[in-house]
Amino acid sequence: MLLIISFLLLSPKIGFTLFPASDEGIININIEAKTGTDQESLLTYIPQVESVLSSYKEMKVYYIQVKGNNITIYVELLDTLYRQKNDMHDVFEIEKDILMRLEPLSSDGLKVEVATQANGPPT
Repeated sequence: MLLIISFLLLSPKIGFTLFPASDEGIININIEAKTGTDQESLLTYIPQVESVLSSYKEMKVYYIQVKGNNITIYVELLDTLYRQKNDMHDVFEIEKDILMRLEPLSSDGLKVEVATQANGPPT
C-alpha cells in the first residue's frame, strides 16, 4: 500500500505519466458563436477555416458541420507511422497550430476550442 501511495505522489515529480497521450491523428474543433447567431453568419467563416485546414500536408480528411450557433469540425490526419517516416508534424503540434491560427475568430465573438482525440485509461 505504501508503495502505491509513494508511486502516485512521486510520479508527477519525476516526469512519469501513467497513461501518456498518444497520437491518434484525430482533432475535434468547435467554434461557438453567441446565442441567436444565424447559420448564414457562421457560413462566412467557413472559407477561413478551410484555408487553415487545407494548408496541412498531414491532412487526410475533414468534415465541417454548421448547426445552430456552432461550427463543428472533425479532422483526420494521415497515419501516424506515415507522418513519422516522412518527417511530418504530430497531432499535438497541429492542434496547437490550428488553435493559434483560428484564434483571430475570437475577436468576432466566437469561442474556438481545439482538442485531440485521446485514449484514456482502461475502464
